[in-house]
Amino acid sequence: IAMRADEKNIELICSIESELPEFVIGDSIRLQQVIINLVGNAVKFTEQGEILIKVEAFKSQQQTQKKNALLVHFSVHDSGIGIDKKKQEKIFEAFGQSDASMTRHYGGTGLGLTISYHLVKLMGGEMWLESEVGKGSIFHFTIELVAQQKIIKTASKSIDSIKDAKVLIVDDNATNRLVLNEVLLNWGMKPFAVENAEAALDILRQVEGSDNAFQIIMTDYQMPGLTGLELAQKVRDNAYWEKTPIIMLSSVSSIANIENIETSELVDVFLEKPVQQSRLLEKIESICNPSKNIPPKDKQEESYSVNPDLRILLAEDNLTNQEVARGLLKKQGITQLTIVDNGKKAVDAYQQQSFDVILMDVRMPEMDGLQATTAIREIEKNNQSKPIVIVALTAQAMKEDIEECLSTGMDYYASKPIKPIELFNILATIAPVTSGNNLQLTEQRINAQEDNDIFDLEDALIPVAGDLDILHRVVEIFLNTNEGLLENLRKAVNLDDANAIRNTAHTIKGAANNFGAKKVVEVAFKLEQMGRSENTQDCEVILKQLEIENRRLVMALQNFQNEGLL
Repeated sequence: IAMRADEKNIELICSIESELPEFVIGDSIRLQQVIINLVGNAVKFTEQGEILIKVEAFKSQQQTQKKNALLVHFSVHDSGIGIDKKKQEKIFEAFGQSDASMTRHYGGTGLGLTISYHLVKLMGGEMWLESEVGKGSIFHFTIELVAQQKIIKTASKSIDSIKDAKVLIVDDNATNRLVLNEVLLNWGMKPFAVENAEAALDILRQVEGSDNAFQIIMTDYQMPGLTGLELAQKVRDNAYWEKTPIIMLSSVSSIANIENIETSELVDVFLEKPVQQSRLLEKIESICNPSKNIPPKDKQEESYSVNPDLRILLAEDNLTNQEVARGLLKKQGITQLTIVDNGKKAVDAYQQQSFDVILMDVRMPEMDGLQATTAIREIEKNNQSKPIVIVALTAQAMKEDIEECLSTGMDYYASKPIKPIELFNILATIAPVTSGNNLQLTEQRINAQEDNDIFDLEDALIPVAGDLDILHRVVEIFLNTNEGLLENLRKAVNLDDANAIRNTAHTIKGAANNFGAKKVVEVAFKLEQMGRSENTQDCEVILKQLEIENRRLVMALQNFQNEGLL
């Protein structure tokens, strides 16, 4: 949803009351469905401004029946079109969207609100609405949860390493400033917030050399006037502030902007908004106490002889796999990376730019990797040009699959999910840094997955070379795209579209494989095979199995992300 909000230039903010227990017992899947429906609607009906999701203890005399139970109050505030008073009464009725013209303009039936209303009732709560035409809406609901008393809330502990640290917050959005201010105060820090870069530079000049000097600067990226990156440059140009850690928070979904921030070397930490409180705390702790950030000797990354000047074209339709590859290559100093999401775009990119190597996914929509390789080899033959090195990326590492890749004109293959040593050995062989320093190309073979039911952290860390930051971003992308892929698969099964079943199941399988999710991979592979053989008779039954296993994976990954969105 954050990506959809960013496309409309809407600020998406989440505020969780610090006094709430960190762990509660309840139906997380149903709660997620309700929140996604309400926030999704807020984005749909809002053209400018912001959306705020608040979570707090319900301030009411209403009594709960269960031991340790509490009523939690959720509210979704938007600055959208609003709803007329007369029409608010029917808003939670089935197919009772307030105006038929809204369906035509915005899409949807309004049925999701009805389902959400009844789910909330079943979870011991109520749902209601405040709205004014032209001024936006607030959807409220409460649910009954049970506090898990046996687990200590880590955020409430005294954190000596960051206590009393002075932080300058720079953000043009007043709600963002308020939320960040509250969070940092709760951690025992001393925040001071300003609304733009110019005000930040003024206050920095005022406190320069005094006891009130800031230990950390936390800035938004997109602001009127000077951007966060331009502010960072001016800070670095000042001898007094040049080494002050800068944390940049940004809602940008554009890969180009993210790469611009991460490669600028002006920023110490970059976090996408809405940022998780647990990750922000982790980054602040690592800044205030750098010794904690040094990994144990046996966990430090290996060094590979990969030439950082390699120009690489990655053809991969799966966003999760794209992020894994991007993170791995960046760790090796490779910044000249172009990414496309199908074979046709790969052929076009090859004709328009110069590359040293193409990493080619075998299964892609529109034109697969085998067809794209054939087209590229034909172009080389006609132009009498030097053949480019093409590395097949394939989850089907059987002997016949490998032979098919090589016979089509590919030079190497690497199995998916990507294993760093395997990929880096290939890249080192293609373009070594120095002669005689190549790593030997490892024997290509199938590495059997460990017997895992849901999510194996050790397996998931292998494709990202043990980097937790990359893994967190990979998980975020998976969670953002997973439901859309499942919906596409449901449509394909309903339409009995064998080709779409095969391709979509293949994509889901490839994404889940990055996390060692054996059950999801197995069931998705069954659907892929059914689509390939056009024997779709039992697809609905297998789809239900996939939904169950996928739900388990999503819950495990959400737990890994530690929830706590800010």
